[in-house]
Formats: sequence, C-alpha cells, structure tokens
Amino acid sequence: MKKNDLEIGLMVAIARQERSLSQDQLADRMRELGHNWTRQTVWGVEKGTRAIRLPEAYDLEDILGISFFDKADSADRSRDKLFKAKRENEVKNTLDRIQTAYDEAYALGRSLILTALRISDGADGELAAYLSGLGEGLSRLYSDAPEFLHGKDAGEEFIRLVRDRITSDPATTASDGRAGE
Repeated sequence: MKKNDLEIGLMVAIARQERSLSQDQLADRMRELGHNWTRQTVWGVEKGTRAIRLPEAYDLEDILGISFFDKADSADRSRDKLFKAKRENEVKNTLDRIQTAYDEAYALGRSLILTALRISDGADGELAAYLSGLGEGLSRLYSDAPEFLHGKDAGEEFIRLVRDRITSDPATTASDGRAGE
C-alpha cells in the first residue's frame, strides 16, 4: 500500500515522541546528516504538509528506527498506537485530577480540624464540633481512598490495567462507549 504524506507524518511524530525527541532535536540530528531541516520542517512533515525526500527518508529511518519501505501497512499500526497513547494519557490525566482532589480534601480536613481546635473555647463550641467532624470526614476520605491514589507513582498498575482494556479499533470504542471488550 502506498503511504501518503499524512500517514508518513504520523509515523514520524509517533516515533519521535517514543524516543523522547523534541522537534528541535530531530531537526538538529537531520542537519548533522546534511539536511537543511528546522523545527518548522519537522512540524510540516508530521502534519503531512511537507513531503520527505528519499535521502531524508533513509536518514529518518536510522534516527527513528522506523521503516517507510516495508510492505506491511505500518500506518494502521501507527494509528492504533496513537489511539492507545491518547486514551492512556486521558486516563493518566484523570487519575492525576482524582489524586489531587483527594490530597486537597485531606489538607482541607486537617485545616478544618485545626480551626475547630482554635475556636473550641467559649460560645463557638457547636461550630467547632461541626468543623471538627467535617474535617475528620474529609481526612478519612483520603485514608479510605483506593491504594493507587496514595503516592506519586502508585497509579501505574491501574494505568496498565486500563491500557490492557483499550481496544486497538477506535471505531469499536466510539460506537459502543466501551474500551476493548
């Protein structure tokens, strides 16, 4: 199957990101090999608006560890990888937001307990008891949270489980709302 510039650009973008190369770094590597590349050149190639010349293709293959010339349809694999990476990123972002919410609830709970201790003398005893109870409840929310929400990298197992469930067929997920059953 003949690859169009957009499919080739997608292959380049994914391979560059997998190797943690910035667009500037890829352009630098291509310049070292004698090509007149800039970050804008990389951007154009990745968007499919700038075609790759044959000598550039050979050097990109060496730098990125990909093949433009194999007979297998790597564009489909690239789309699948991109789809999975996007879904995984969405899950990571959601987990980060959940973890932040639990951390903030814990901090707020501790703050309410301290405030209750400060005002517990005198006429505000009822308010202090209410604040203290609310603070304890928020603090317990954190301690009762699933284990993967405790600690910086604790969500990796959860991410792996979700990654295993993400389908490689975007149409399936979009049509039935489920990930890879």
